[in-house]
Amino acid sequence: MTINSLGEWLQVARMQLSEISDTAGLDAQLIAAHVLNLTKTSVIAHPETRLTLQDYSALQFSLQRLIKGEALAYVLGKWEFYGHEFILTPEVLIPRPETELLVEYAIKWVVKQHKELIIADVGTGSGCICISIALEVPNGRFIATDISTKALAVAKQNVDQYRLNSRVDLVGSDLLAALTGQFDLICANL
Repeated sequence: MTINSLGEWLQVARMQLSEISDTAGLDAQLIAAHVLNLTKTSVIAHPETRLTLQDYSALQFSLQRLIKGEALAYVLGKWEFYGHEFILTPEVLIPRPETELLVEYAIKWVVKQHKELIIADVGTGSGCICISIALEVPNGRFIATDISTKALAVAKQNVDQYRLNSRVDLVGSDLLAALTGQFDLICANL
């Protein structure tokens, strides 16, 4: 079967993914949006979009990664958490929706303090917890630790992306072992 349009590719991808995913249609749309640099709305609204050979090859490469069991977040290289998009690689865990509750509780507590706080994020991974809090609360200084230098490199990309370098320090440490002093709040989702 020759596939010429985005709509045709989406139909075939949805069928292939339906064997491994309960959200096959959405997964195919997200891959297409990512690979073709479109919004999900554009993917849905313009199934007639013609695919170049390069587009088709890139779509198929991402689809095969997903079919072989790689997580969608890693295939996309990003994931949404607490309304913000974070760069992700296999070196960090994919943030879970229930972790957003931790962020929500932390923000509620921090805003009541009315002073600059020192907040530690232990096992930061992608940095999504401390970054999400920092984006909502201007009165905080953050120290994010991780034992993995590869995870810290991903967190650095996310800190840079949100321009939080002046408020978020990344430290290589096993939990809090490399740190001294007191913290007003310690967050962790290990």
